[in-house]
Amino acid sequence: MITKTITAFISLMIFTSCATYSVVSTNAIEETAILIQGDRETLIGLRVEAGGLVIKNVESSDIDKNKNQASNQTKNGRKMLSIKVPVNQGTTELKIFKNGQIIFKKDLYLGSGQVRKIQI
Repeated sequence: MITKTITAFISLMIFTSCATYSVVSTNAIEETAILIQGDRETLIGLRVEAGGLVIKNVESSDIDKNKNQASNQTKNGRKMLSIKVPVNQGTTELKIFKNGQIIFKKDLYLGSGQVRKIQI
């Protein structure tokens, strides 16, 4: 009887340990940011307002070339690139303008270390 109880207990421990979930951060500093994604022609010339940050005219140098942050998705056969906009945790109003007109406006909530992707 004791052998069956011990075997059942050990089996239960093995099965429940296989279902655990853990999160491991590879970065000591968790950065909260919005990634605005699109192809080069779409991103260049945008005006971006997020919280207190304003990018008046997105240039080629503003486009994130970090392969870890760039999307593997394509649009019309072109790889999508991104603009990284650091924001504070909480609710941030994001406005994106093209040729003086608002093309995207939304309040976004981001938790600490969260990165939100917006495709243009």
